[in-house]
Amino acid sequence: MALEGLLPLFQKRSKSSYIVAAILLITVKQIYSFFRVPTNLRHLPIVSFFAMAKSFLTSEPPYSRFKRITFPAIQKGNGFYVSKIPVGWTVYVANPVAAKQLLLKSGK
Repeated sequence: MALEGLLPLFQKRSKSSYIVAAILLITVKQIYSFFRVPTNLRHLPIVSFFAMAKSFLTSEPPYSRFKRITFPAIQKGNGFYVSKIPVGWTVYVANPVAAKQLLLKSGK
């Protein structure tokens, strides 16, 4: 296990071991935060970052990718879904009626 490799670091009790541990914890938190959906978007269906990345890396055809990954999320969320691809967390609107209401809604 990975923690067994860290135990000798903490047995030294030097300043450098604590600095290494702090850097490691910060790095793990940053990686976790990168893949974690923001709390205000968790009620929407999520298209997995890893599934999309694997699809792109294996050169899966767009229709197949849509049918396998995106379409189930669209059906589950009544035309709304959240995806990390391409850059940040983005809410996609695939239902034309919902898109029209969203775009024409006044910002009152």
